Amino acid sequence: LIIIIIGSNKAISTSKIKKIIAIKKNRKEKGRRDEFIGSNPHSNGEHFSRSVRVFFDKSVASIITIIVIIIIIKVIVDNINII
Repeated sequence: LIIIIIGSNKAISTSKIKKIIAIKKNRKEKGRRDEFIGSNPHSNGEHFSRSVRVFFDKSVASIITIIVIIIIIKVIVDNINII
């Protein structure tokens, strides 16, 4: 038994490419994205000059939060010891 396939594989790949492009253009972005405030996608990492807010990495922000909590606890304990 000999099977001869006649046809063009271009027709299949063209529709496949169109399908892939359509899927990519209608994609939904998942996950956490950076804050829009002060972000400039074409900048070379320069700070946003007019922004008063300071943004930290998640790890740096958590360290700063822990330090602030420790300072608050020390102030509360000192106030309790004075009274």
